[in-house]
Amino acid sequence: MIVIKLGGSLMSSGKLFPCLDKIDRCFRDKHTVIVPGGGVFADQVREAQQRMAIRRQDSAPNGLARYETIGFAD
Repeated sequence: MIVIKLGGSLMSSGKLFPCLDKIDRCFRDKHTVIVPGGGVFADQVREAQQRMAIRRQDSAPNGLARYETIGFAD
């Protein structure tokens, strides 16, 4: 299995879709998981944390991050 982490800065750089296209071409026949991280992906978890009034030391934000990673990988 190949795991590729894509930084959140790719979303705002305009390079996300070309990067995904290249990953598709290079790893089409391999089991590949794409993991979002940082940037806008992390911002969404922080925003949800504030809306839900979750304290930083709680484990819920980590669970949210894992949930979003799984959702994005599907």
